Amino acid sequence: MIGPGAVLDDRYELVRSLATGGMGEIYLARTRSTSGFGKLVAIKVLLPNLSSNPAFVQMFLDEARNIAKLRHKNIVQIYEIAEAAGHYYMVMEYIPGQNLRELLGDASIPDRPLFDPRLGAEVFAELAEALAVIHTAGLVHRDLSPNNIMIGDEGLAKVIDFGVARALGTASLTNPGTLKGKFTYMAPEYIKGAKYDHRVDLFSLGVVMWETFARKRLFRGDSAAEQLHQVLESEVEPLDRVIPGFPAALSDIVMHALSRDPDRRIASGRTLAEQLRGVAQMLPTAADPSLRRWLERRVGSRIDERRHQAHEFMNREHTPTGPQLASDAVPRLSRPSIITPVPAMQSGPTHVPRTSGFTSVPSMGSASSVRRSTKFGAGFSPASHTTIRKSV
Repeated sequence: MIGPGAVLDDRYELVRSLATGGMGEIYLARTRSTSGFGKLVAIKVLLPNLSSNPAFVQMFLDEARNIAKLRHKNIVQIYEIAEAAGHYYMVMEYIPGQNLRELLGDASIPDRPLFDPRLGAEVFAELAEALAVIHTAGLVHRDLSPNNIMIGDEGLAKVIDFGVARALGTASLTNPGTLKGKFTYMAPEYIKGAKYDHRVDLFSLGVVMWETFARKRLFRGDSAAEQLHQVLESEVEPLDRVIPGFPAALSDIVMHALSRDPDRRIASGRTLAEQLRGVAQMLPTAADPSLRRWLERRVGSRIDERRHQAHEFMNREHTPTGPQLASDAVPRLSRPSIITPVPAMQSGPTHVPRTSGFTSVPSMGSASSVRRSTKFGAGFSPASHTTIRKSV
């Protein structure tokens, strides 16, 4: 059974589980070599119940190969893909930090908007550029949401989790009529089962922008049917009417991305990035001139703790507690496996408050297991706390 303590191909020691997604378990791992331990990486291992399904295995392999084509500072990097004793896995860069949903759901951060309009416009311009790179490669993410945007401790926002991305024009493994992703971030044409293209990702980013600035959920509902109805029918209130003093020009860009008619929506990620940067230049300088500075001022102690644990992980003596799994003959990706050293994550009990419908969930940077979940709410005011316990 694969798990913490296992060693893959005599090169990757699994340290701990970070999260479980729809297709795989993600582990923090450290690389091994003849000279000792090297770097921290994240490894996604295909879930055992899916490994025997050829369609899912092919989807998993396609995901890795598709991401490996993409090179952009705001897109998670993948280093290689392999199989060890029947376990398919891919090795990715480890991003210490928190996903955007965790920050939105943290009432210890009182800011509303979460980011100052100028800083927010700059951050989302970078993410829009990342989408442009994805789309230029003929890919559509299809699952963009706050969960799938990592805010790294070094001050970079990155698009992650391409579990439902696929190359346009290739045979889809999704059965007709099956919706994959999160309902409240899906574009209307995708929900309706109509023909769609890269613009579904721009709608999703529009929802993320609206929620990040408003610090509350845009489309809410207790059931999938209610959520879908909200996306298709409910009126979207412009941000300059939701937040007093919010820049009208930035509000207009977000509303343009949220157009239900794809032909009226912003046409490309590059266009969206250009518009966001243009507005940012006209806005006053933010109190925090960079995302890194914003993080240092609000979650600096968490960043320090993650860095401290990175040192501990890399210097911990290796005591094998799991199986030694050798890789079978699976072609390696042609890209060189050059791995940059990165910090690790925090541990110990952490209290993450609930706010305005956002619930903290496990991410690649937090290695969290949520003891109890919280329901999305309609308000913005901070509510009670959810305890998240982290195991080492």
